[in-house]
Amino acid sequence: MTDAQPMVTRLRLLRQPQIFSGTCSQNVVDWVGEFNLIFDASGVSEVEKAKYLPLYLEGTPLLWYKSTSTEDRKSMVTLGDAMMEKFAPRNSADSNVRNLWLRTLLPGERMIDYVYSKLSLCRIVEDKMAVDLQISWVKRGLPNHYLERLRYAACPTVEKLITELLELETFGPETHPIGAIGANTGTLKSLISEVLDERDARRKREHMEELDSPVESRLFRQARKEKEHMGELDSRVESRSHRQSEGEKLNDFDTRFRDRSRPKFNGTCWRCGIMGHTRAQCHVNLRSLKDDGTCMRSDSGSRGLSRNPRQ
Repeated sequence: MTDAQPMVTRLRLLRQPQIFSGTCSQNVVDWVGEFNLIFDASGVSEVEKAKYLPLYLEGTPLLWYKSTSTEDRKSMVTLGDAMMEKFAPRNSADSNVRNLWLRTLLPGERMIDYVYSKLSLCRIVEDKMAVDLQISWVKRGLPNHYLERLRYAACPTVEKLITELLELETFGPETHPIGAIGANTGTLKSLISEVLDERDARRKREHMEELDSPVESRLFRQARKEKEHMGELDSRVESRSHRQSEGEKLNDFDTRFRDRSRPKFNGTCWRCGIMGHTRAQCHVNLRSLKDDGTCMRSDSGSRGLSRNPRQ
């Protein structure tokens, strides 16, 4: 290598940062912190980190970097603050507090993982949170059996609380929640069998209570069913008779109406020769007629009438 050639330095990183694309799954604050941590471990200055930053951006963050001025690109401090201002969600404070509230000890999770995850959320919500407030947040997500054991334990610092929780985790009973991921299969089977046995015992007990019930109650139930059945039959018969009576009334009305609307017949019956009715309405006994053609019985259609000589 001659003196005229510039010396080329190769960047050696123990780990490569992830590519930042600004998606919802990526937190810009965590990404910027990880980026600075990796490059600080390699001894890179703030100016050099600002030069390497666009190599780890894509999509909208890369377009944003191209729109920045030359003065803003000289230091990673300025670029990092601008990135957190542009790509952090507007309601990030509310979402961070909600995540801190909802973070609890997961089934099968190690205590050390839970504690430092909770402390990380405390740092995101408030960078310089008080120690007693951090301890309160850590205790908020613990199960009840841990809280009972910590009631009389003196934990003035976070480290003392962590030590106490690790000891409780070591000597505490192993629990297997029903809905936990990775729970013991044998425990789940035993719990399910207990539930099924309890259900069968309850059904058998109800059946025995029904068999042991007094005879009077059975007779009462039977009589009530028979009464309901008879009432249903009576209602059917009543409705049928009502329909029949209504039909008879209609028939009588039609008959009277036809009789009133039809004009009176003034001709002579072809059967008996008597005037005042037709052959269809004739009820005269021909054997009871006298020789002069009058009827022996008193009939409304033959009273005072004579027989037709044609008959």
